[in-house]
Amino acid sequence: MRQIIAFLFFLLLISASFAGAIFSHEGTPDYKTAPAPTFFFHGTEDKLVAYNKIRFFNKGLFGTKSLVKRFEKMGFTYRVFRYVGYGHEIASSPMERNVADVTTFIMNPGAIKSVDCTINDTTIPHSKIGGASPDSYYKK
Repeated sequence: MRQIIAFLFFLLLISASFAGAIFSHEGTPDYKTAPAPTFFFHGTEDKLVAYNKIRFFNKGLFGTKSLVKRFEKMGFTYRVFRYVGYGHEIASSPMERNVADVTTFIMNPGAIKSVDCTINDTTIPHSKIGGASPDSYYKK
């Protein structure tokens, strides 16, 4: 079973981004059942994927900050690494700098506790894409 989990984790590492948000057309995300334990990674200055939330009437894009607040309120299990001062370049962090953290999170589900980490690490290089905003891709 552990080999299957490790293989699935490998596939996830090579095919997915861990930074993200949830789009909802029904207001704040609500869960009928508790979601699987979730590991969030996000730069607090991300301009490509909302770190907090963007709302327009009952539609919205809910990022790490608002989702963690919801998870905490509802008693769901999560872990969050908030990278202060960084943008979207943190999307690759789990695949580059946090493989051991993610592996432990996946392989030891009984040991998972909700953890909220604020990371102020100036040694992480900033990238061009990190400070980009959606409109910067459309400028001539």
